[in-house]
Amino acid sequence: MIVARGKNGVIGRGGRIPWRLKDDMRFFRETTLGNTVIMGRKTFASLGGPLPGRRNVVVTRDRNFRADGVDVVHSPEEALALPLGPEDGELFVIGGQEIYEGV
Repeated sequence: MIVARGKNGVIGRGGRIPWRLKDDMRFFRETTLGNTVIMGRKTFASLGGPLPGRRNVVVTRDRNFRADGVDVVHSPEEALALPLGPEDGELFVIGGQEIYEGV
């Protein structure tokens, strides 16, 4: 799990991180690149598309949700149970709040 969180516990507001720190973003990119990222549908929407250089897994209750370049699952448990090949690296849960609470 990888989380950016304020001292007050806030991880996001209105679909965005309420701060922009270059070092944090660089750490996130370097840590998750070449690995698998698990995120909720709202987090995916806030990114504007799949994160390049990673296997992207989107968790949603919406059975009709489809997006190019991602694997869609319907529960955090289903995401954690996905088979990983050597090219998928490690699993990183990247948000949002409901997904963090679900794992």
